[in-house]
Amino acid sequence: MHWKRHLPVLAVLTALLWYGATRNYLLFHAVVEFANITIYLFAAFLGVFASRMTPDPFLHGVSVVYFAMSLVTVVHTLAFEGMGVFPGWTANHPTQLWMLMRFIHGLGIPLTLLFSNRPGFVRVFTAGAVLSVFGGILLIAAGLFPDCFIPGEGLTFFKVAGEYAVALMLVLSILYSLVFRREEARRYGYSFEISLACFIASGMVFTLYTDVYGFFNMLGHMLHGYGAYVLLFGFVVDSAQTLMDRHFHDLNEQIRAMNRELEDRVAQRTRELEEANARLAADIARRKAVEEHLRKAKEEAEEGNRAKSAFLATMSQRKASRSERSSEGTRSALRSTASSVWRRS
Repeated sequence: MHWKRHLPVLAVLTALLWYGATRNYLLFHAVVEFANITIYLFAAFLGVFASRMTPDPFLHGVSVVYFAMSLVTVVHTLAFEGMGVFPGWTANHPTQLWMLMRFIHGLGIPLTLLFSNRPGFVRVFTAGAVLSVFGGILLIAAGLFPDCFIPGEGLTFFKVAGEYAVALMLVLSILYSLVFRREEARRYGYSFEISLACFIASGMVFTLYTDVYGFFNMLGHMLHGYGAYVLLFGFVVDSAQTLMDRHFHDLNEQIRAMNRELEDRVAQRTRELEEANARLAADIARRKAVEEHLRKAKEEAEEGNRAKSAFLATMSQRKASRSERSSEGTRSALRSTASSVWRRS
């Protein structure tokens, strides 16, 4: 979070809120609280965002805490003295709701820091937060929650002690985060820890007021608003950006892995095709060699047939010649014999 860029905005907001509180305190209170509610819901959305893209149990736990706080803060805002939404309720009831929200915050953050990496934490923690919200509201409505503000007398011991207990839990959370989550804290400019410090300061101021429309009540709400502002722009926005960067990095890694797998498959397929082509070429070469061998054998056979035919023809001619000479000799002998016989006679 770039503090220099936000300081003018905070100064203008402080002036406007101060002016609004002096003119219409109910409007001031409603604006501050509904701004806080909106920021809490943004923080809650971060957990859903994280679980859908890149699961982060710590962010999910923080989101559950602030979503539970948003639900209680809505009822607290509507129940504030002068709103007239809940007939019969006094200034004690919104103060009780405020303390319920503070207890959820003071217990939820250290539990998230300590146990968010445990298996099944998110499911159990979410169920506990929901039970705390609706159970606490029912206890307040039924008059079973300890009194926190007595009209005409001021804050009760339970309210003041509760604020100090919550402050102690949040201080320990800051120290734990700075020691065991040092890299994450530095990455976000210690915004999460600074927002908790603002919430602690708000709680301390809320131990001083005697009038729900008084100065310390207004200052406490403004400090709480500062904590929500720092939480939004220093932690929620940066966490969302980090999650997006991590998610896109994971997507790029998946794409690279898919490309490598595709390249491996192509290379393997290419090798298989090359081997198949080599086998096919060898088979073709063998077939050509066999065909050449058969051709030569055929030629040799034909040549042998021709030689045999020529030999047989030659032999036939010689035999015929011998037969003709033998016949001619026989005829000559017959003629000679006949001639000798004729002479004798």
